[in-house]
Amino acid sequence: LTSLTASARDPIAYTLRFPDAAAHYMDVEMKFPTEGAQELDIFMPTWTPGSYLLREYARNIISLTGSSSDGSPLEIVKTSKNRWNVDTEGADTVSIQYRMFCREINVRNNWVESDFAVVNGAPTFLTVVDSYDRPYLVTVELPEGWETTASPLPSAGAPNSYSAPDFDTLVDSPLIAGSPQIDSFEVDGVRHSLVSIGGGGIWDNARAAKNVHHLVEAQRAFWGSLPYDKPYVLFNVLNGSRGGLEHKQSMLMMGDRWNTKTRGGIRSWLSLVSHEFFHAWNGKRLRPIELGPFEYEHENYTPSLWIVEGLTSYYQHILLARAGFHTHEKYL
Repeated sequence: LTSLTASARDPIAYTLRFPDAAAHYMDVEMKFPTEGAQELDIFMPTWTPGSYLLREYARNIISLTGSSSDGSPLEIVKTSKNRWNVDTEGADTVSIQYRMFCREINVRNNWVESDFAVVNGAPTFLTVVDSYDRPYLVTVELPEGWETTASPLPSAGAPNSYSAPDFDTLVDSPLIAGSPQIDSFEVDGVRHSLVSIGGGGIWDNARAAKNVHHLVEAQRAFWGSLPYDKPYVLFNVLNGSRGGLEHKQSMLMMGDRWNTKTRGGIRSWLSLVSHEFFHAWNGKRLRPIELGPFEYEHENYTPSLWIVEGLTSYYQHILLARAGFHTHEKYL
């Protein structure tokens, strides 16, 4: 009943634009039905699931305006660090336009350059303060020279457009725009894609994807089956740093383009892959009860991160060995 009610609501639709990408700006247009409300509160999350500290994403918004369906400007008042009140003036549809500065080079925020964009959900999408149980649409307008986008979300039917059934799914689905290297393989009939950007002609994406294929099969064998039946995306941003963040249908990693040049380098990178992929079960499906439904505006305290992170760190190395990337002696 809940899902039927949610799907019956008109979606909130976002358009992402990059008219000044070289200066690290992203413009977001958000259109949503007012459903008859004379005023509405909108908010931006303060943290992202999987990275457990408050990040205060709203600080990256440098301008915000609103208009009704006929183009008339609307009064918008900021009421807290991450909330705004919108006077709809009786309009059926409201459009919010905001510009964001995007140059935090990590897996939990946004990073925009002249030739690519790494877009995370929590630091990007404002939404209406309600149950969040409604559909969402995202469309990316690519600058000249950018070839495509990649997202774990299903296509909304048009190029570079995606749909999400609810806000939790939207927030949990990063996106890369630009000209990435993409290599795919199947396990149990499910497509897995390694989407890498920043390889600079050095990173061997096909070799890396072949190795990931073995690792996915080893983890599937450990658990008994994959925990999903939809395409899974491994985002791989090659900026010379190291880090990862798990998502339900994807992972977002940062690594070094030179890692495919040596066995030790690829093994180090695969260790990160192993950790984030183990979270597809431990953390995203099996999780502390405090970590869902998510409270996006306040801390989500739990005493159980030793299970989510500790056991994952333990098994990432064991399963790397079982996949054939360590000898028994090397592992010990």
